[in-house]
Amino acid sequence: MHEIRGLVESGQIELLPTKERMNMQAELAKLEFALGGVADMDRVPDAVFITDLKSEEIALNEASRLRLPVIALVDTNCDPGHIDHVVPGNDDAIRSCELVISTIGSAVEQGAGAWAVIEEKRRAEEQARREKEEAERKKREEEERARREQIEKEQAEEKARKREEQQKAEAAAKEQAAKPHPQAVPDNPHPQAVPDNPHPQAVPDNPHPQAIQEDAPHPQAVPDNPHPQAVAPDPEPAEEPAQTEETPAEEPAADENTEEKG
Repeated sequence: MHEIRGLVESGQIELLPTKERMNMQAELAKLEFALGGVADMDRVPDAVFITDLKSEEIALNEASRLRLPVIALVDTNCDPGHIDHVVPGNDDAIRSCELVISTIGSAVEQGAGAWAVIEEKRRAEEQARREKEEAERKKREEEERARREQIEKEQAEEKARKREEQQKAEAAAKEQAAKPHPQAVPDNPHPQAVPDNPHPQAVPDNPHPQAIQEDAPHPQAVPDNPHPQAVAPDPEPAEEPAQTEETPAEEPAADENTEEKG
């Protein structure tokens, strides 16, 4: 039905062949007569009103299946067993049907107006509640974001402080390692220190020519060979061959004494 309505409203139904167009128009009239009142219904109704139970038997069965309350105009030839709210009347008289339908329609309209007011109030309260919840949610998100930013800032500051302390410690360690120990001998000696090349006035390894030789004996020192005029101890009697050997040994000693006197 909605598709045929769309074709009629847009004018495209006039572009169809005549026979097909006439069939669609007849189908639309039939659907409008049977379902025109419920075509735009978005939800299941709260109640159903029926004027002729015999001709509206399908509607009665659907309402019973969906467990909807039924308000019906019941004539003497109808069974009121499946009707929740019975309105006795003549369903064949036009004025009787019009009176019942207008009365129920006015009541429905008043109830719908009151319901609309209540529903509008409920929607306003729901909207206010949603806005309040949204504001609270945004406030919580802002607080959570601010808290996270504060924590991240503190962590960044802590990391920066630790990094700075580590850099200072490394710099101090490098400076301490580069600085020589006060008791350590430096590679470059002090300018006043004794160099490997001795001072020109220092005593050289080669002694002075006039210096006293350690190996040379003092002139007044008593030589190992006693003086020739000194009293020699009595020679022990020895064999003849031994005396002949000592005589040549005394001659060089006399020569040495002669050289010392000279």
